[in-house]
Amino acid sequence: MNLKEIQELTDTSLPYVVVVYQVLFKDAFEHYQQKTGKGSYYLRVYVDNVWRQAFPDAVTIQTEPHQILTLLFLPDPEADLAPYMQRLLQVFSVDRDSYLVTMAHGAVQPAGADFTAAYEQVQERLKLRRLVDETQWIRPDAPDGGARGERYLKAMWEQEFQTRLMSGSEEGMQEWVRRSLDQLEKKQAVASDYRQFAKDVAGELDKALRQLPAAASADAGGRPPLEETRRFYCRAQYERWFTDLLHPVLQGIRRKTEDHDPITSFVKEYMCTHLDEDINLDMIADKLNITSGYLSTYFKEKTGVNFSDYLNDLRIRTAKELLQNLDLRIQDVAARVGYRNVNSFIRMFKRHAGITPGEYRRKYAS
Repeated sequence: MNLKEIQELTDTSLPYVVVVYQVLFKDAFEHYQQKTGKGSYYLRVYVDNVWRQAFPDAVTIQTEPHQILTLLFLPDPEADLAPYMQRLLQVFSVDRDSYLVTMAHGAVQPAGADFTAAYEQVQERLKLRRLVDETQWIRPDAPDGGARGERYLKAMWEQEFQTRLMSGSEEGMQEWVRRSLDQLEKKQAVASDYRQFAKDVAGELDKALRQLPAAASADAGGRPPLEETRRFYCRAQYERWFTDLLHPVLQGIRRKTEDHDPITSFVKEYMCTHLDEDINLDMIADKLNITSGYLSTYFKEKTGVNFSDYLNDLRIRTAKELLQNLDLRIQDVAARVGYRNVNSFIRMFKRHAGITPGEYRRKYAS
């Protein structure tokens, strides 16, 4: 039925409530549901039976392949719907290994009130679905919560994303993804926030690929589609999705930069073996008998990242490894990665990792 046909149902002398159920079929059941086309049908029949016991005029229909809608016509506008919603919640939860349902309903509408506005209000409530492996009831009084509408790749994060991407480091990129997802959890983000973040990352990746030579981006064609994230219900699914998204691109970038280019190979090796020293562009350019301006341009062209950004990222990644050693003091770690001033090290570490070295050690050190 289309919205116009449903609107005609609401032109009665009774007030009504719109209830919408968004169904997320899990992988095993999705295969069965696709073959039979009856997954949502069985749910609709059950929902219809529950409501008709209390409200004989109730109408339950399937509006989309994975969405069901109920119109409850209420002789008593003060009727308590909670017991019936709770019953549906309990029954659906039994089958959560096969599917998850997110339920939401709006306020009581006066007889003949515009259906479209009432329906859109409930659709907005469904966007409050949390990223949890549970059937959920979005109650009418539930706060908006989360961090909806934010764009998660802020300017500093965009720069760090590009730096880590162009370094070709799988570990560095995975750490950035984990920290970003930690931030979403801390903000109590809802499922649509996670999807927006995935969309932002995919957009930044497309931007980066346009700046890379064809040889470095040739393997990026098999990336997972963003549409997959609509069916995600836990963080682990996003972690796997980001790995599948970024791995082929990082692989291509590493292949491009690891073609035994003598200049970049010397620069990277020198950085690794002298990380505890004062390293600068002029010094390395002098060792190569080239100008610092030429080295800066050449390094950026070959690696896709600035000399200083690459050095800072290398220092922080090495510091994270050293922080796993609980016998080392923070100032010892700072000295080993080239920081004579521990406060400068802490500031730079927090800028890259989002937390201080001490907080990182408490959270991740074994």
